[in-house]
Amino acid sequence: MTFQFAYEHILNLKEKEKEQAFLEYGRLVKQKDQLQADIYLLEQEHDQRNERSQCLTSLLEIQQQSHYMNLLILKIDGAREKLQKMEDELRNRKEKYMQKHKDERMWTFLREKAYDTFLQKEKKIEQEQLDEIATIRHFHQRIKESSQT
Repeated sequence: MTFQFAYEHILNLKEKEKEQAFLEYGRLVKQKDQLQADIYLLEQEHDQRNERSQCLTSLLEIQQQSHYMNLLILKIDGAREKLQKMEDELRNRKEKYMQKHKDERMWTFLREKAYDTFLQKEKKIEQEQLDEIATIRHFHQRIKESSQT
């Protein structure tokens, strides 16, 4: 007799849900890393432009530089705001993943307990069969001994 967990389909579903939650979390981490790199580049550009603005002489150049610096600041602020939202979403996704992981572990534990119970029943059946064989053998041996005397 082979072991079959009655709720194997639920366990499989929980494993897939956990996998999906992990993939979503990983995807979001990559997006966050990319956004952080973008913010760093924008800040670098802002600092470089700021240093170069010291050399500007004409009013038009200064106005253009000022306008561009304001745009960079807006981009950096927008990216930081997006990063904050992404970090909040990451926390939510991590919680979701941890819950899926917990669910999957619970169902795996239930399967292991069911498998242990199955093995105990199998051992009990096997022992009963061995006991029966021993009893029959002993009975046949007594019959053989009594017929010889």
